[in-house]
Amino acid sequence: MRPTYFLTPEQTKMLEDSSPYWPKAFEYAKLMEAGVEFPPVKIHYDTALDKWRYNDGRHRVMAAKLANKPLKVRSKYRMGEKK
Repeated sequence: MRPTYFLTPEQTKMLEDSSPYWPKAFEYAKLMEAGVEFPPVKIHYDTALDKWRYNDGRHRVMAAKLANKPLKVRSKYRMGEKK
């Protein structure tokens, strides 16, 4: 199993954005602010685009940005490590 770790709010800006269903993202942000834990978002490094991308969890990514909270992720590599 791949390790789980947290991205800082600043690091989440490095993830490619896609448009979420905003009511759901705002609801998740409120829950995150209240201390509710969410499952980790699976991320990977796309060498063709030279970007970090997420496989799932766009609402959790946006919620973490809105709430300015760390984002729990699962990945083979940590951001900044050799890919």
